Amino acid sequence: HIGTLFDISEQKHAEANLQFQSFILNKVEEGIITVEAASQSIVFANPRFERMFGYGRDELVGKQISILNAPDDTYPRGTAEAIHRKMIERGTWKGELLNVRKDGTTFWTYAKIAAFEHSGWGRVYVTVQVDISERKQAEETRRVLMLERARRDAMDSIQKSQIASLTAGVFAHEVNQPLSAIAAFSDAMLLMINNGSPDPAMMRNAVSHCKEQALRAGKTIRQLIEFLNAGEIPAESFDLNQEIRDAVGIAQAEHEFRFHAKLELADALPPARAKRSHLQKILLNLLRNSIEAMQEACAQSPQISVTTSMETEQGIARVTVRDNGPGIRRQDI
Repeated sequence: HIGTLFDISEQKHAEANLQFQSFILNKVEEGIITVEAASQSIVFANPRFERMFGYGRDELVGKQISILNAPDDTYPRGTAEAIHRKMIERGTWKGELLNVRKDGTTFWTYAKIAAFEHSGWGRVYVTVQVDISERKQAEETRRVLMLERARRDAMDSIQKSQIASLTAGVFAHEVNQPLSAIAAFSDAMLLMINNGSPDPAMMRNAVSHCKEQALRAGKTIRQLIEFLNAGEIPAESFDLNQEIRDAVGIAQAEHEFRFHAKLELADALPPARAKRSHLQKILLNLLRNSIEAMQEACAQSPQISVTTSMETEQGIARVTVRDNGPGIRRQDI
């Protein structure tokens, strides 16, 4: 009997390494794909990458990498060619990619690509991709909110400017006449004094007319103020805590953005006296600002806290509204 023994320790070690590497590629959260540089065809994709793009096991192997690129400002193959040129120049590439799944839906990923030499495939590009669709959606939502806020601020500014212009025009028109009359009577009195022949009767008449026109101007101003304040709602007594509950309920009902309302309302708070409609408007504006701030910042577990307390010495009630958004930037204070 003749027996032959071969040392296969190195082979077993290599097989163990390959199994370990395969385990890592199959378990990592990132999508990994390998592309043959010369043909731009896919030679490997890990399960995470296949699920990300909606393909079955090994279904991508042999296909052109450009089938994964969604058209945006260029055609899909153009995107693949542009990346290929950068890889030839630098050997690496990283950036955001707009992709298309097997079912035709599009999504964004962040990709890092590096070039390697492979014994069987030659020069290959290994790409690691992470799905950033949620982040891109949040950025788009923030952009839309900022545009809407800018548009609203511009409209408010225009409206305030128009109201100020109209008010100034009415004021100037109504007050200009009595002021012009006062100036005319004053000129007449100065003329008589300068000529050295002031007539007491004419002087009294001019002074009387000046007084009359001054009273007329004052009356016009009071009437204008009353007109601008027309429909002003008087102050009234009410339950402040209940008004806060109502305002929070309105804010939650009118916004799709979900947030937790934490109310810390003082017990036995005496009735507050104020203009209720103005208070409601202030509360809703504060709540809306908090909601927009948290929505723009994509706050985790968004929450708005509203507290009430009594400042006994001053005889006033204090209302505090807080959110867990990014806060006010120092330069905006």
